[in-house]
Amino acid sequence: MRTRRSEAWSGAVAAGVLLVVGSTWALVGCEYVESVAPPIEDALEPGKLKYDVAKMSGGGLERRMEEIDRSFSEPRTPKKVEYSLETCLLSISPENKYASVHKGARACAWLAENSSTAGEQEKWALKGISWGKAAVQRADTAAESYYYLAKCQRVLFELRGSDSEKLARQMHGNLLMARTLE
Repeated sequence: MRTRRSEAWSGAVAAGVLLVVGSTWALVGCEYVESVAPPIEDALEPGKLKYDVAKMSGGGLERRMEEIDRSFSEPRTPKKVEYSLETCLLSISPENKYASVHKGARACAWLAENSSTAGEQEKWALKGISWGKAAVQRADTAAESYYYLAKCQRVLFELRGSDSEKLARQMHGNLLMARTLE
């Protein structure tokens, strides 16, 4: 004959087993969906490019800038352009007047325009906007900075449509500024 304590224990074990089995069934039936949530840094400071200043000599930075342009040259592939972007991130320095920042925006603009999915296009456009904003603030090549910022804003505007009027005004202003500085 069972005691009350063993009956309660049996009930708790049965409930636990049902919970584990039910959770497993729920998980098995679900597909993995990649999260599109931004990194925590972007949530705290949206649209701000995070980087460390490169501590290199002028010759080292010059070689890196050549590598950035070589990686971005025709025929372009996403892998080459992503490598160019990574090299840009490692080459940001006041020594060369932040020249790699607008080239990072250029790489993001190309990736945004040449991605096959809307999610990828949006990801690269948003990254390009942060690179472009940093370029406008830092880079000596102002016309290119405004131009690539506007290109990334255009891709984002095309994806989001008419409900982003503010973005359209910003894009137009950046294109005008690029033309003026040209």
